[in-house]
Amino acid sequence: MLSKQLTIFANSAWHCSLIEANAPESAQKNINLKILSELEIPVPPVELQNKFAEIVQKIESQKDLLQKSLEELENNFNSLMQRAFKGELFNN
Repeated sequence: MLSKQLTIFANSAWHCSLIEANAPESAQKNINLKILSELEIPVPPVELQNKFAEIVQKIESQKDLLQKSLEELENNFNSLMQRAFKGELFNN
């Protein structure tokens, strides 16, 4: 299994609920190696894993672009607000 695929799977809500469902009932649930080793992890074909990794990479790139855009918008807004409070927006 590709490392990116495994990381996303391990952090998924489905995986967490699967582990919790298999944990023994107690005040504090205890997950041990025996419980983890008995869990079945679905492993898709490598081609699908590669396609998934490509999609995730594209999404991560889009997220980075959006984050940079948001930062630029916030900087522009803050600059505009400073100019407005200083009375520099309009020529009287």
